[in-house]
Amino acid sequence: NDEWAARRKVAAHLRTLSEQVIARNADVTQLAALEAQLQQEILKRHQLETDLQQACQELETLNTIDNLTQLANRRRLNEYLQQEWRRLSREKVPLSLILCDIDYFENYHEIYGSKAGETGFQQVAQAISRATKRPSDLVARYGEQEFAAVLPNTDADGAVQVASAMRWEVKMLK
Repeated sequence: NDEWAARRKVAAHLRTLSEQVIARNADVTQLAALEAQLQQEILKRHQLETDLQQACQELETLNTIDNLTQLANRRRLNEYLQQEWRRLSREKVPLSLILCDIDYFENYHEIYGSKAGETGFQQVAQAISRATKRPSDLVARYGEQEFAAVLPNTDADGAVQVASAMRWEVKMLK
């Protein structure tokens, strides 16, 4: 009887151990599933962060580019002019600013219509932009019918040359 009692006790203990192993295996399986789910969530979060960074960059571009001309807008002009003014004043080198106004543009717009007016304005913007050659030069839409060009490291003679090139480029549009 004692032997049978010991065997039953060992059998009960083995059942308990077996149940514990099964429970731990279930826990391990559940942990593995949770880890896989966590990895998926991490990948999704990384993708969302990437998408958010891209959206922020696109928004920043929209905030600094004029929609019609695709040139820098007044906000970007102000930022760039201030940045270059500070930098070039430290270096004690010239900075030139050219302001351009499109004469009689309202008449053109009224005569040829809105679509032709927009196309013409875009062509003028590109013509003015073509006259600047250096990557550091910035052409921007300054107002309704005005443009500005920031020319770092450019003295008055150089600015006159660029302004003349702008006039010539616009004149060649016809």
